[in-house]
Amino acid sequence: YITKLSDGSVIILDGGMNNSACAKNLYGTLEKMNVAKDAEGRYIIRAWIFSHYHGDHTGTVQTMGQLYRDNLTVEYIMHAFSGDVNAASTGGTIAQTIANYFPEAKHINPHGGIKYYFDNATISMLYTPDMLYSYGGKLAYDNDTSIIYKLEGGGTSVLFFGDSGEEAAKKMWNAYDVSTFTAEILQISHHGLYTSANNGHTWNYVKKVYEATGAKYAFLPMHSKYAPDSRNGRFTVMIQWCDAGYQISFVMNESDKHGKSSINQDYYTKFVEAVRDGTNTYDTLYGYNGINQIVNEQGMITYTGGNNYTPMITVFELGEGKATLTLNEELYSWLGVDNSQG
Repeated sequence: YITKLSDGSVIILDGGMNNSACAKNLYGTLEKMNVAKDAEGRYIIRAWIFSHYHGDHTGTVQTMGQLYRDNLTVEYIMHAFSGDVNAASTGGTIAQTIANYFPEAKHINPHGGIKYYFDNATISMLYTPDMLYSYGGKLAYDNDTSIIYKLEGGGTSVLFFGDSGEEAAKKMWNAYDVSTFTAEILQISHHGLYTSANNGHTWNYVKKVYEATGAKYAFLPMHSKYAPDSRNGRFTVMIQWCDAGYQISFVMNESDKHGKSSINQDYYTKFVEAVRDGTNTYDTLYGYNGINQIVNEQGMITYTGGNNYTPMITVFELGEGKATLTLNEELYSWLGVDNSQG
């Protein structure tokens, strides 16, 4: 997620996998967004924030360091890589790698309850993993080391959940007044997947926080059907996991059954192909328009990170007290990149 500030610099949250394709996509996006440059002609990244240490969140910064470090000025690196022994040791290795690529960047170790100010944006840190241990918690799953924060600017706000799950949400819920979680845009945690290894299908506190936001829009970092991790495949997440009661159901219109008790793979595939071919007569499936927009029964509109075939770029302008959609199209088309070779 990239936030462009009023001075033209940006805040980046995470970034993607450790490969050249992700790095080129991110760097191309900075170019396309006309990010401000410093006196040496380098793009200014005011802060690069990492929700947690997992490779699908910290990988791209490493490739960016390899390919583009001379074209980037990173002023602050923010992360709280901690948790159990494995998370702490692995996170420490990644932290050192990031620091080696961008040695000029100052490191911020965030803590819950503290506000951070970058130009016209305010970041309110709502959860960091030290809260789990400070209150006698036990880490069930290392996604609960993800930080959670609210970004405010232009009179509105976005709640970034990282990959945090039930244990993190419980600690956060019990630490603040419910009004703290109000946000116009909500980032759905962990690709809409199940996040707490020891709690079955339980996501009571995650759902409480989601509902408390009163969000009009949501972001869902979900892959196309060609994702290397099949758990994140569109049919698997949207249909199978929605029926199973996972958190993806929060963004879905569950009453939309089209006369069927469930949607099978064949029916779903025909729907998506019909949308792509312009012959769609299915309307929607569970509020999904076949591209990357889902509408739930409360009217919240969710935009996914890809359509069924390729990544998407979705841009909101935060200003005048509201979030306004300004762009939603295929990433490679927007970047002007030929992706015919994959």
